[in-house]
Amino acid sequence: MPSRNVAVLTCLVISASLVLCCTHQPQRVETPPQASPTIDPAIAAPSPITNKPYPATGIVKLINRKEGWIEINHEPIPDLMPAMEMEWFVREKSLLDHVAVGDKVNFTIVDTGKAQIITELKRATEKRK
Repeated sequence: MPSRNVAVLTCLVISASLVLCCTHQPQRVETPPQASPTIDPAIAAPSPITNKPYPATGIVKLINRKEGWIEINHEPIPDLMPAMEMEWFVREKSLLDHVAVGDKVNFTIVDTGKAQIITELKRATEKRK
């Protein structure tokens, strides 16, 4: 009988081994590397050139005379940035005295190397609200 027990035990070990070996193992799926996103040239902005004036047009959204900045929803600024709403400090706070929220304005941006500031700001002939 001992040989019968050994045979049964051997069959159990082999059966257990087969079960473990044949159990469905998750397959490793290799994913292709992510392609870098395509940058729309209309959205991509080149690096600004220091001290170059960039003329622009937009609508005044907010004026902070105390701190000396203005928020403008501007059209695309060629060679600088796409259209968006942004805040800029002005070179001189007095530039803010001649415009109001809702005014269409023509302005000039200059990149100083530390920040972009408005150096010129004038109300355009149209006014929107």
